[in-house]
Formats: sequence, C-alpha cells, structure tokens
Amino acid sequence: MSINTPACAMEETVCKFELEIEEHYTMVLHTDLSWTPVTAEEDGFHLKNAADCSNDNVLGAKLSDHQAKKIITADGEYERVLAVNGQVPGPPIVVYYGQQLEITFVNKLVNEATTIHMHGFLERNMPWMDGVAGLSQCPISPGESFTYRVFAEPAGTFWYHAHLGDQFGMGIQGALIVRDRPEDLPAKRGDDQLPEFNEEFLAMFQDWGSGTGDSPYLTNSFIHKFARYSYGFDPEGDEKCYEATKNAAGLETGDNDFHSATVNGMGWHYEHDHPENPNLPLEVYFVEEGGKYRFRLISASVIWSFMVSIDHHKINVIGMDGHDIVSYEADYVILFPGDRFDFYIDATDPLGTGLYWMRFETLEKFTKTLEPLSGNHYVNAIVRYTHTCEETAGAGCEHKANQGPPEQPVSEHRECTQENPCPILNCPFRWWRHELDHILCVHPSDLKAPVPITENWEFTEDTYQEIFINLGVWNMTGSGWSAGINGVNFLAGSQPAAVYKDAGLDQAVVPCTCLETAPCSCTNIIKIGLGNTVDLVLNAMAMMPIIFGNTHPMHIHGYAPQIVGVGWPSYDAEGISSFGTFDIVTLDGGVSTQWVNPDWKNGNFPDMKGPDAARKDTINVPLGGYVIMRFLADNPGFWIMHCHTEYHAVGGMAFVLQVGEIEDMSPAPEGMHNCGNFEPTEEEFEAASSAIKHSIHK
Repeated sequence: MSINTPACAMEETVCKFELEIEEHYTMVLHTDLSWTPVTAEEDGFHLKNAADCSNDNVLGAKLSDHQAKKIITADGEYERVLAVNGQVPGPPIVVYYGQQLEITFVNKLVNEATTIHMHGFLERNMPWMDGVAGLSQCPISPGESFTYRVFAEPAGTFWYHAHLGDQFGMGIQGALIVRDRPEDLPAKRGDDQLPEFNEEFLAMFQDWGSGTGDSPYLTNSFIHKFARYSYGFDPEGDEKCYEATKNAAGLETGDNDFHSATVNGMGWHYEHDHPENPNLPLEVYFVEEGGKYRFRLISASVIWSFMVSIDHHKINVIGMDGHDIVSYEADYVILFPGDRFDFYIDATDPLGTGLYWMRFETLEKFTKTLEPLSGNHYVNAIVRYTHTCEETAGAGCEHKANQGPPEQPVSEHRECTQENPCPILNCPFRWWRHELDHILCVHPSDLKAPVPITENWEFTEDTYQEIFINLGVWNMTGSGWSAGINGVNFLAGSQPAAVYKDAGLDQAVVPCTCLETAPCSCTNIIKIGLGNTVDLVLNAMAMMPIIFGNTHPMHIHGYAPQIVGVGWPSYDAEGISSFGTFDIVTLDGGVSTQWVNPDWKNGNFPDMKGPDAARKDTINVPLGGYVIMRFLADNPGFWIMHCHTEYHAVGGMAFVLQVGEIEDMSPAPEGMHNCGNFEPTEEEFEAASSAIKHSIHK
C-alpha cells in the first residue's frame, strides 16, 4: 500500500476526519440492500451460492474490480470483524508534523462501546485525549460520536486502535503517519541524512484468528486458562491439545495456536505449508529498479511476534517507534505487538528475477520438548519490479484490482554464514543460539539517536526517580492466576481519573489498600514528580528458574523514553534460557524487586547508555531479564503503561503513572463529564495547548 499523499496540504493547520466503526464480515460483499458471501476463484471473486444458500457448487457473477476492492479478504475465511469505514485495517491517516487533527469516531456497533488511542502520540497536556477507557475518558457508546483533537507530533510512524477489550484485534485499527516537513529533516537527522525516496509503503500486519464472535485469542485462552484448548474443545484430526512452540532461547512463542496472519488485511491460511486458497490476494509493493523505497512497518498483532525481511535485499533501518535512529543495515527486524520500524531498500533487482518475497515469520524454532521444528508460521507480501509487469492486463503495474492469484516469487532467504552473519534488529536474546544459526542479535539499546537527547540527563539527586516494575503472573486469592505488575492486577475505577480528578479520586480509583497482602487487584498508581528524570527498570522473572512464559512488549502512553540499559537471563551451553537474571533480587515474596548490588541504585547501572540512546515507546522485556527506560517527566497527567500482548493487557498487566499533582494537570473539557456525543471547543483546545512547548525532536 502506497502512502505517498498526505490528506491535507502542508500549509493547512487543521485536518478533519470522520471514521465510522461498524460490524462487518470478511469475504462478504456489503451493499445497502444485502450482504452476499463471495469466493476467490482463478479468474477473480465471484458471488457464492447464487442459486440458494445450500448449493455450494453454483457460482454467481464475477465481481467488478470496483466491487472486489471492497472485499475484506483477511485469510479467506468468513469472520465477523469490526471495520473502520468498511476496511480492516481502517484507512491510513497521513498528515504533516504540527498539524491539528480532528478525528471524529462514530460508533455504529450494535451493542459495544469503544475508545480510540493514538499509539505513540504524546498528547502533551491533554491526557483526556489519550483514549484509554476508564482512565482517559468514558467509553463511546453505540450511536454516539467522539472527536479527538490532537497535535500531529512527533513526526513518524504511529497507529490508532481501540483501547477497550479485545477490539483492536478484531479490526479497529489503522495507520497514523506523520510526515516530516522538509525544512526539519537536516536538524533531525544530523550527520545521517536520508536519501530521496521514490515512494513510501505501509506494511501493517497482525496475527489472525478463526471463528466468529469475540476474538478467538481471548475466548480460547484467557490468561493461559484455556491455552491447551486453542484447537477447540472438540478438535478434529490429530490435533488434540495445543502445546506452545519455543523460540531460539527455548521460551514460548505464543500461548495460542497460530492460525494465520495478514499484511494490510491480506493473507493466506496454510495447511501443511500449502495455501488453502492461493487465489486470494497478497499485498504487492511495486518498485522500479534503481530507486529507493521506504517501508513503514506497524505490528498490530494480538500475540505473535514476527521477523520481517525481503529476500536478497538489505534493509536500512532509519526509524523506531516513530523516532529517528542512525541508519543500521540489517537482514531482519523483529516486531513485537505494538512495535513500529521504518526502513528503506535499494531496489537493485539483485537476482534479476524481479519478484521477491517479503516475509513475516514467527520466532518459532523448537517444539515444546525442544525438538527442531520443520518450519515456522508466516505470512508473505511481494516486492515486484515494474519491468516484470509492463504488459500485465494491458495496464502495467497500475493494474492493482487484486483479482485472481498473484504471481508468486521463487526467491529464498539469504544464507547466513559464520563469515557473513545476518544482523537482526530488536532481538529478544543476548545471542541467537550462541551464533549457531549465524545470526547477530542487535538490541534497541544498541541503536543511536541522530541527535543526542540532553534533557533526560540534566538532573540532581532531588529530581531523579528509579522505579522497579516487576512483570509476572500471580495467584490472586479467589481469582486464580492473573497477570499483573508488582503483584497487582490492574482494575480501573468507575470514573476516568483524567476527567474527574478535580473532584477527587474517590470514584476514579479502586484503592490499593491490599498492597500489604499482595497479590491483589486495584488501581495501581505510581506517583512521579513533575520535571523529574525517571528510570523505569522493567524486569520479568528475576532469580528463578524459567519454566514457562514469554516476553512482554510494554507500551508507555504520553512519553517516548530512551532505552538506556538491558540485562539478560542465564543461558546454558545450547543457548537456552535457564534461569532469571541475578542482577535483580525479588522482595516481599516475589512481588517487588531491587538491584542486588546497592552501588547500582539511583541511575548507577554500570552499562548505562548515554544521551545518544534511541527512543522507543514499546519495548520488549526479555523473560528472565530486564530493560531500563529513561524519560523526563514533563507531561503532567495520568498515563497508563501496559503489556501490548492484548489479553495480558485486558487481564491486568498494567499500571498508571501519575505525573505531577492534580493542580499541575489541565482540566478536561466540560462536555466529557457527561455521556453522549463529544467534540472539544476551540477555546478548550487552545487553553490546554497553550502550555505546550513543541519540538521536532520529541
């Protein structure tokens, strides 16, 4: 999908959008008069069961190209989805840095409320525009609309998605791209200037389930309780119980079975490595030999993580979570749920074939018993050079109706050797099987910002906070095993704190009076002094054997911290994670944590990165290890931080950072105190935004 053209001209100050959320079905032609299932055949899409509903052998008319473009194909199965303007993913929003966005979401669902979060936007001084149900706002009820008014900042790759229950996994999601203004790029990129791109492409991808109704990832496995029944309670064939596969470090890759995946809403469901229906469309990126092309990757996954690569093309990674990094040449980049990465390729047609697979592969390496797998799961897109399709349908590469089977590449992975290993960015391991696979692991803390971020490093003893965040699953009395933070399973109050804070927080929080007897459930709020420099030390399973579990992609709202440190678990001789880090000790029965070496306290971690450490708002915490995030607490409000594995977040792996006192926070617009339609006034927006100091480097 090309995203070259912004919605508004660069000189426009306000861009307005209206997006409707409604139930939809995949592989169904929706018209005002009827919904009709379709099927993908060799010559294109046809109406299905034209004679009667029970006759599968009679095909109806072939769809026109215009009708075919309206079909939400996903993996070709029939599923209920939650669409945005009739699309899954929803339409991409492309604007320029600094423009004001007025995005009105109209909830046309029959009986579900929702909210929308602009993932990665700073929402400075406007936490009530952050879209977190129960914290930022009351949910948008069916039949109502809500207008989010925000600044498009910073410049980079972001996305909008539902922030209530499991809705983003069912389709309420879309790309949010903020283009740099040309005059800003020299200052942002420093000595690492970018080439001129022929075109910019979007690759928004996710794991995809099967069945109708609520997200199967939740209904089949809610916090591990039904994990073994991922194939269903009455499975057919040889598959009886699901057993989690393992990655290169011997850790679980996904708590549910992998069904399929999509790129920009298109993918194939495979049976024994063969597509069930190869007539379905795949995303195709058309490039011209000799050009340079930018790809913006967005992981909208619910559970699974993916390694992204393009056969025989090096990827030059230039951005991470919407923030610039010094260019890094790699063969792969891994994206966990919520991650974004930008890279560009030199279109050289290295094999002369003009057709190459763009691969999105899971991290699966072993069975439950650490036997090698024959292959991992994946979804593919296609990079196609224009010289291969000049005569296609008489319209060259402009013929993109997605009717009929795509021409498939025959390319293979580049071979990684000891002499020429394959760098892989955002690697969740200290090393990849002790380099037995000849893969070079590169962690986000190894990446550099083009311009040093000095404001995070100017502090005194009185303006510094170090906060330990212990991620895990605890046995909550009477509730079984539940995900949480520092022994607390997160519960929101009955009123959103960002809106009702001026009247006190009695109704906005569930008091944590139970902390002395944790684990327990409450509204876990951690207070931070406004203007302080903060180090969050995120750890998972310190000082204990690693028996089960997986990593946690933690997303912070309202901030874009630097990744300034990382610590790893212990590994055995085969590169398998065996025991949690010994740098951190667990306290209070495993609830809280602290450095083992007291000399490391208060920002004295010995391997701390410096001011040129890159920014990232969604960081994967390795199981048995830890990550350190640093930020300047200059954005007052209530900001949530949570795991972006969807059902971990729904299950309570979250906490709230209260930055500043109540009097430091801007008041929410008056209309947000009532149910019903909402749109902020110009005066309310100006009052909140007047205190913001804008910076292209944020």
